[in-house]
Amino acid sequence: MAQAVYELRIYNASGALQYILDDAAFTYTQRVNAPGFLQFYVNGTHKVVGNLSRDYQVEVFRKRAADTGEPNSIANAADFYGFVRDEERRADSDGNTRVLYYCPGQMDLLRRAIVAYGAGVADRSAFTTQKAETILKNLVKYNLTASGTTGDGRVRNADETNITIQADGATGNTLDYACAYATVLEALQEAASIGGGDINLVKTAAATWDF
Repeated sequence: MAQAVYELRIYNASGALQYILDDAAFTYTQRVNAPGFLQFYVNGTHKVVGNLSRDYQVEVFRKRAADTGEPNSIANAADFYGFVRDEERRADSDGNTRVLYYCPGQMDLLRRAIVAYGAGVADRSAFTTQKAETILKNLVKYNLTASGTTGDGRVRNADETNITIQADGATGNTLDYACAYATVLEALQEAASIGGGDINLVKTAAATWDF
C-alpha cells in the first residue's frame, strides 16, 4: 500500500502561500455539516511564531511519500482547510516554550454571520412550503454575499463577499422554517437535519469559496 506524508501549508488571508511546514505537530478532525478543527504547535523559536495573523489560511496537504516505490494510489491533495483564529503559548518547567495554534475549518465562515432579518420576513428569515435546498441557499445568499443589503431589509449589509452559491436544484423535504437572528451555521445545520442533505464550502480560488 502506498504511504502518505503530510505537511501544513500556511497562506495569508489573501491566499498567498507563506510557509510549508513539515516540522509541526498537529491533529485535525473532519466533520459533516460542521467546520471541523485543526490544532498544531511549534517550538517558541520557530520561524512562524509572531508571523501568523488571524484568518491566515491553513491547509493540511497529503501527498504520496516519494520513496515508497509503489503505484501512486494516494492522490496528492489538501485534506483540510481552516483559518488561524487563536494561539496559546505554553512553557514547561525547564522554560522551553511552544506555541499552539487553533484553527477551525473553513465552514467557520458560515458561523460568523447571523440571519440578520427581522422575524417573519418572507424568504429571508421565514420560509413557507419551501424545499430545504432552496432555504439553505437563500440563507447563505442573503447573509454571506452582496445580495444581503439594508435595502433588502437586512439589519446591515452582509460583510462576507467571497462566497458563491451553486445553482439551486430545489431538492430535499418541503419545510416551514423560521430562524431570525440565529447564526447562519446553526440555521443551516438545523434546516439540513430536517430537510435532508449536507452542507459544505469548497475552496475555489485563493480566497473564495463555493457553497
